[in-house]
Amino acid sequence: MKQVRFKNRRLAVVLMLLLLVNSSFLGLLAYSVYQAQAVNAFTVGYGEIEIEEDFEPPAKMLPGITIRKEVAVVNTGPVPCRVRLLAKYTSSQMAALSVVDFDREHWSETGDYFYYKYVLQPGEKTAPLFSEIKISEAASQSELEPFDILIYGEAIQENGLLWSEL
Repeated sequence: MKQVRFKNRRLAVVLMLLLLVNSSFLGLLAYSVYQAQAVNAFTVGYGEIEIEEDFEPPAKMLPGITIRKEVAVVNTGPVPCRVRLLAKYTSSQMAALSVVDFDREHWSETGDYFYYKYVLQPGEKTAPLFSEIKISEAASQSELEPFDILIYGEAIQENGLLWSEL
């Protein structure tokens, strides 16, 4: 009976050693697989623009005058981008008493925004959104008041999609 017990003990020790070697090997394998994983780095491009305004304020606000104000956008970022601009009057009264010569050939209007129809490459400048504001000749001097047309611009990296598809 002692011999049977001894055989079982020897078998148990061999099985324990095999289990220990196997678990050590699997642990080492798991560690080496973990260390060998490739890291995927993704970078995001960004559209960076500057709004350029060439503006000559009038000496005096008078009915019928034309105010020169040219608004364009320059792509100062590293990637091609799409551009849109928002142009808002600070005076609703002056919005009704004046006309802006928006460039409909290079810009399209959707809602409150004007979208440049072309992809703007790094360093390129858009065609001007507008170049002058004409005050109505029918306006009286008492109706005229100081105003601004505020310009707000946005750009997105060009990825083959249009603004409407975003």
